[in-house]
Amino acid sequence: MNLKTRTLWGLFAVILWFGVVAPHFHDRIQRATLEGPKPFSLQNLRDRLAADTGAPDEDLVSSMTQLAALQRSEEMRVSAMWSLFDPQALQQARTMAGQLPPPTHAVDPRFFEPLVPELIRRTSEGYGVGRAPLPTNAPPLSDTERDDLLRVMLSAVHHRLIEKEQAAALLQGAHELLELQMERMALETAIREAVELIP
Repeated sequence: MNLKTRTLWGLFAVILWFGVVAPHFHDRIQRATLEGPKPFSLQNLRDRLAADTGAPDEDLVSSMTQLAALQRSEEMRVSAMWSLFDPQALQQARTMAGQLPPPTHAVDPRFFEPLVPELIRRTSEGYGVGRAPLPTNAPPLSDTERDDLLRVMLSAVHHRLIEKEQAAALLQGAHELLELQMERMALETAIREAVELIP
């Protein structure tokens, strides 16, 4: 193998690494860092307690009821935030979602969805920190993954497809959603610890 052939093979290897292999691994690593533990399954816990013939733990039952209420409140916030956007803007934002830069800060996904603090940051930077009330009559959303909805909303904010008045309500909703998620995280931790103590 002469010098020219070696140079060509070396050039090909560099292009392959930086053009295909490295970006692929970068995307996989980034996705892995944004994936947290599997969602807490309230239904699995209910099934487990239903199979238990002993007296129910009243504190645990109360905590589970509170957890279900928090989850409903989160879904209501996401529905209200989604309703702020014009359907055409959402369609455009969905097609442009792949152009989103990665989140600025590393976020521990065990605490909350990484896209929620990123949505707060980008909305504040792009539109200011105004607050406005969320709509109270937003229709419930379909079974679309919440992560997909948040990514589309983030894309709409990033590409400035929302008016300033709606952005203020979006910021309010994102803050409320983050607070609910933090409360749910603490409650889920307490429930898991209580379940581990059940013989």
